[in-house]
Amino acid sequence: MSEAAFSPTVAGPTESARMLTRENAPLMMPKPNPEAIERGAPVCVRACEVTMKANEVWNAVMKGDMEKLRQLTHAKAPRPDFGKRFDNHHWNILHHAVVSRNLDCVKLVVDHFHPATNVQCYEGLTPLARACEQSVSADIVSYLLRLDRSVVNTGDTESITPLHYAVSNDRLDLVELLIAHGADVNLNDYADETALHTAAFDTGNIEILIYLLFIAKAKWQFLNAADDADFNVIDIFSARGPCSARNKIACFKILYNLEHPNHMYRQRYDVNDILKPALLSYRSQSSLIPYFIETELKWEKQERVRSLYERLIPDYELLALLVLCECGPVTAERAELEYTWPLVCCVPLLTADLVRLLTFFIQGDEQRPVDEVCQLLEDFIAFSNASLKILKQTVRNIMPAVVMEIHALDNVKINALLYEQYQRAIDYLALLNGTELDALVKHLLTEVVRTKMDMIFPCLKYCSYGFLARRINDAIPKNPLYQWLLYRFGTWRAIYSIMGRPQFELFTLKRFARDTVREVVWRNMNRLAPDKVQIMNGRLQSLDLPTEMKLYLIYRDNSSKMLFV
Repeated sequence: MSEAAFSPTVAGPTESARMLTRENAPLMMPKPNPEAIERGAPVCVRACEVTMKANEVWNAVMKGDMEKLRQLTHAKAPRPDFGKRFDNHHWNILHHAVVSRNLDCVKLVVDHFHPATNVQCYEGLTPLARACEQSVSADIVSYLLRLDRSVVNTGDTESITPLHYAVSNDRLDLVELLIAHGADVNLNDYADETALHTAAFDTGNIEILIYLLFIAKAKWQFLNAADDADFNVIDIFSARGPCSARNKIACFKILYNLEHPNHMYRQRYDVNDILKPALLSYRSQSSLIPYFIETELKWEKQERVRSLYERLIPDYELLALLVLCECGPVTAERAELEYTWPLVCCVPLLTADLVRLLTFFIQGDEQRPVDEVCQLLEDFIAFSNASLKILKQTVRNIMPAVVMEIHALDNVKINALLYEQYQRAIDYLALLNGTELDALVKHLLTEVVRTKMDMIFPCLKYCSYGFLARRINDAIPKNPLYQWLLYRFGTWRAIYSIMGRPQFELFTLKRFARDTVREVVWRNMNRLAPDKVQIMNGRLQSLDLPTEMKLYLIYRDNSSKMLFV
């Protein structure tokens, strides 16, 4: 701020003129006699010739310039109202003395000008609150408390108290001083948060958190949101929490054990207790998921699960958490875990994790060898196919978004270099989805444009009834892309039932033979079997036919592929 900003206000023009002629006159020092100085004679200056200038006093206080301040204050006694003046921010001289961080300056200002200690600036800060906000030395705060302890709980315009400021500045010494002089540890600020919440949510200072909880006996009360059954105090701490993962984990242990007295240190966590905090922390600046996985690794005995945990962390945290949902201990119904993911809006983030793994599988990863990425994807898919029960429907719901995102990668176009890897990725997704992709293809047809139809080609292999069914109850028959696909891969009877007379020029004897074989196999199998596509393709591939014909039967041959070019 400029010097003008700190110019003290005065009463009126008459008073100003009197101050300018008397108090604000420049310092008048008599010119010393050089001969006298050489003889060592003392040089005397009459006090009446040295007067006090108000602006110079304020500037000296702001800078903590004790030499200048003593010179000015010894020259002449101040006016009686000098300590009651304010600058244009409503700071008095004690506010400025505190900010100078000089204890001697603070004491001199108090002794000489007698300023009020309970004055609040336009922000509502008293000198004590300003001292804590500026994180000055404990000696200054202690001196101010001895002067006037009645302001120890005075909050500013946002009800932020000196204790809040001391905590936010990580000053345990000031916290102890303030509490010893009567600071109320349970006072709320404008957001209904106490100093304890500041320590837990904002700074993550373990020493202050322990002091407030166990020595000052602060109440672990919470915001109005704590009454909402959807989120408790641990959940909101996880969503906010300090930036440092180390501090956040330490705070979580303290608060979790406070909320769960029966949980012993280093004990295994129940997944239903930590799933929501884990997901909420993932959206914050420091995730708790690696800590939960690290803890679970101390208890998990299955080698394949341990291996997945170790390889998925830290790059694919949500995929590791998905494994934890299936394998970790629970004290409630495991099926309830699936509802937690959409509750905290983490399903899109799970999609992003899976897309990232598939992207590295297709394009390669600079941090990991290709073989390592391939093995990780293969092992994760194998685990999901064999063990995934809780989140199976969630995984199926994200499948269209996953396919569209990996198809949007550079160079993933039909006949392009990476298209073969894209087809392999679809094969893995089919295993993850339960091998049947009829519903996926129908969904994609409502989302893609004509130029993106090549993303559907690898999915056709996993379609069972899509081109055989003669009745479709939804609006898909009106979709031009579905009509294009049905005319080229549907049976004559299916096309006739849904669209009307087929385009005869698209049919060949070879195609009639394919459709007839598929219909016969389809009629003679259990259509309610969960793996019916795998059964159907297995029977088609068991026929004694040339390889190209076998691929033709499952829409994977080169002539079928060329239809999408």
